[in-house]
Amino acid sequence: MDQISGKDANDLAPLLRYHATGGAKAMALLAFFLSWIPVVGLVLASAGSFMARGTHGWTCGLNMLSIIIAVAATILGGLMLIPVR
Repeated sequence: MDQISGKDANDLAPLLRYHATGGAKAMALLAFFLSWIPVVGLVLASAGSFMARGTHGWTCGLNMLSIIIAVAATILGGLMLIPVR
């Protein structure tokens, strides 16, 4: 406690670790399983990342993977809508 007394909030912020809530964990799993749906997966993955912000662990990694898959699925889904001549 002597080390952190007298420090301001900006100095203490990197030292704080929060655990993901149950809702954030459920959203991370839902976003991962539905990330292949073009727009829905992107929205869910973004919401899951927002809910798990400031946490570390498997929820953060799964959300990043979900965003990557969702962006790729959205781009590929958009490319499939372009007519070929």
